[in-house]
Amino acid sequence: MQRVMVFIDFENFNIALITLYKNLGIPTARLDYNVLPQRLVERLPGDKNILVKTFLFAPKPDAFLIQDPRRKATYDWINGLKNQKYFTVIEGHHLARPVSGLEFADMDINKTETYFVVEKGTDVNMAAHLITKGFLHA
Repeated sequence: MQRVMVFIDFENFNIALITLYKNLGIPTARLDYNVLPQRLVERLPGDKNILVKTFLFAPKPDAFLIQDPRRKATYDWINGLKNQKYFTVIEGHHLARPVSGLEFADMDINKTETYFVVEKGTDVNMAAHLITKGFLHA
């Protein structure tokens, strides 16, 4: 029997998913993140694999970015996953920064040319959890 944990980098996984479906020329599938980890574990060799925990690493939008309805909806959905059994959401940060020549006050959520987004903390969080969980549960 193998006890299995699944670690998902939400942003990179989502980008890869969108790219795959775009290249196939079909609409992007809507995945059920409650079912996905179990389906992944079922595909592992052996017949006694048990999913013990799923970790989803996702950035939290800052106060400026949360004004974007799409980002807010995604963040609200990710927050909903926090209530799932055997599921943990670990948050990094999405931070808005003004493009060169502009100030923070010049940024407009409806004008993406006025700002860019940097992601902080997700990779470090994921690495720390992979090492910690792997060591503690080996």
